[in-house]
Parts: sequence; structure tokens; C-alpha cells
Amino acid sequence: VLFRSETLTMPEFGLDEATRTRYLGIIEDEMGRLERIIGDLLDLARLEGGGGTLVVSPVAIERLFGRVIARHEIASEEAGVRFVTAVSPDAATIAGDSNRLEQALQNLAANAMRYAPSGSAITLGAALAADGTVTLSVSDEGPGIPHEHLPHVFDRFYKVEPSRDRKSTRLNSSHRT
Repeated sequence: VLFRSETLTMPEFGLDEATRTRYLGIIEDEMGRLERIIGDLLDLARLEGGGGTLVVSPVAIERLFGRVIARHEIASEEAGVRFVTAVSPDAATIAGDSNRLEQALQNLAANAMRYAPSGSAITLGAALAADGTVTLSVSDEGPGIPHEHLPHVFDRFYKVEPSRDRKSTRLNSSHRT
């Protein structure tokens, strides 16, 4: 975001209006995201104290995925990773808390980019399950989570050792992020 805001102030770059408008939109989205993160931290404190609510409304999945992809546009280009979407027509809109869903997808997409090999794809998917619910997914072609770490994936602030980053040797695993 800082790069985009600095670029907007440099006349020597001669940005066209469409690029300038796109950068401003991304900056605005990021400011909103930061505001939501602060709100999320406050919500977490409320939830831990026994309170808190979700704001459930219709969520357009393609629009939600579009925000996730836009947020990671530059980083994915630098990593040589592309985003693709796979949304079944019967899963185009769901009832949910748009901010919470986006937060979860942003985190999963950022994690997928850390481990996806250059030249591969990260797929954001939405499909209707047999029980009538919609499943949202983020999948990549990276090494997966080592089996010994799977029991901890939902532990707060749990992190696998740093040696699993993009530059490390790839591990073989049938599990995907």
C-alpha cells in the first residue's frame, strides 16, 4: 500500500487514470481492512469476555474473492503465483459476515502464497456441499502442512518453524493449506 500511495505522488511515473483509480481503490480497501483488524481485536476481547456478534447478510462470493485477489495482487506477481477462482453457480451468494469471511480468506491466501511454488496457482473456491451448505476453500500447490503440525492449526498464534518458507526444500504431504 505504501508503494502505491508513494507512486501516486510521483509525476515522473505518469500513471494513467485507470491505474491511479485502481491504486486509490486498493488503498481505500486497505484502510478499511486495517480499521477492521482493530475492530477484530476489540471483538476478540469482547468474545473472550462472553460477548460479541456477527453481522450476517448476503455475500456475493465473486466480489469477496475479488477483494482477496486485489489485496494480494502485487505480492502474487512478485512470487510468480496466480490466483484463480472456481465458484459453482449454486454457491454464488451465501449468508454470512462479509468482514469475517474476508479476514479468514485473506489470511489463508497470504499463507498459501508463502508456500505455493513459483508458476503455480492458488484457487479460491466455493461449492455447494451435499448437505446444502456452501464450502469456501483456498488451495495451493505447495508442500502442505506437515502431519505433526495438523493438530495445532487452530491453536492461537501457532506457527510452523520458519524453515518451511518459499526458499526451503519442499516437503511431501498429501495435505494442502
